[in-house]
Amino acid sequence: SAKERTVLLNACGKTCSRSYSLKVYRDAYANAADIEGFLENLKAAFPELNYELSEDQKTVTIIYDHCACDLYTRGLVKTGLLCECSRRSLQYNWEAVMGEGNVEVEMKGSILRGDERCVFEVKLLTPNP
Repeated sequence: SAKERTVLLNACGKTCSRSYSLKVYRDAYANAADIEGFLENLKAAFPELNYELSEDQKTVTIIYDHCACDLYTRGLVKTGLLCECSRRSLQYNWEAVMGEGNVEVEMKGSILRGDERCVFEVKLLTPNP
């Protein structure tokens, strides 16, 4: 069911985050003076990541030119449904540094769903570091 899929992919995203990227996000945030420094630290850690920061610094667009999901790159899963796991992982990572409930992550594009790039929009609901 859709409810079961949501529960599964939420857990998948959290587990993926905890397996590696959560520590990278926390370190990148701890070693940055501001949101731009944080994003540059993330870019250094994840060279495949590109980003655009809105002028008001309240929206970050995260862009990947290829699917970076380990389950996909290892040939285990090919469905675009998996992208909810990626969205949830990003949500979890951003909430870890900005505080739970202080960000919203929305998927705007997905290679596995037929788009040219994976694009996620991160809305910052609180003041930046």
